[in-house]
Amino acid sequence: MVIDDTYTLGPKQYNDVETVKHGILVGHSYTPDMRFVTGWKTRYAGAYRHTAAYSIDRDGTIYRHFDDKFYADYADLKDFDSRYIGVNLVNEGHYIKDHLNNRYVSWRGREYRADEVDVKQKNWRGHSYWNAYTDAQLQSLRDLYRHLRDDWGWEGRPIPTNTMATVVEERYSVLYRSNLLYYHCDPNPTFDFTLFD
Repeated sequence: MVIDDTYTLGPKQYNDVETVKHGILVGHSYTPDMRFVTGWKTRYAGAYRHTAAYSIDRDGTIYRHFDDKFYADYADLKDFDSRYIGVNLVNEGHYIKDHLNNRYVSWRGREYRADEVDVKQKNWRGHSYWNAYTDAQLQSLRDLYRHLRDDWGWEGRPIPTNTMATVVEERYSVLYRSNLLYYHCDPNPTFDFTLFD
C-alpha cells in the first residue's frame, strides 16, 4: 500500500496533540476531486481544523494530510475526534435529478449528463440520487483500515450501518459521520457496509 504526502496540511489545520486512537471515522468530501484541500488550507485564515488525517481519491490514491497520532475536528465532536482517525473519501454526495434534461445537479450546482457520473438511486435522509464510490476507493479504504488496525492494535469491529447510533462505544473500530449527527449523509447509501467483513 502506497500513501502519498502531496496534500500535507500545516499544524494550524489539525490539533497537534498526540492521542490514542480506537478506530477510523469515514466520511466524504462533497466534492468531485481533491481541490477541497485548498479550502482546508485557506479557510479561517489558514486555521481551519475540520479536516481528516487521510483522503482517498476516486482513483484509489491514499493521501496523508498529517500524522494520525494527532487529530482534527472531522466530526466536530472534540472528545470523539481525538479518539478516531478521520478518513475522507472524495465523493460529491447527493444529486438532484433534472428529469426534463436527463441531467444531475450536485449540491454545489455542478451539472452532469446522466452518462457522466455513476449515480445510484436510494431514498435516504431526504435525498434520492447519490454519487457512487469507486471500487478503487473501497479497496484502498479496506487496505488503509487494515494497516491502521495493525499499527494501533484495534480489536473492535466496524459498525454495520450508516444510520444514527444512539450509543457509540470504543468497541467499534470503524464509524461513519452519519452515525454521529443526523444531518450528515456520509458515507452515502452506495457505500459497501460489508467492506470490512
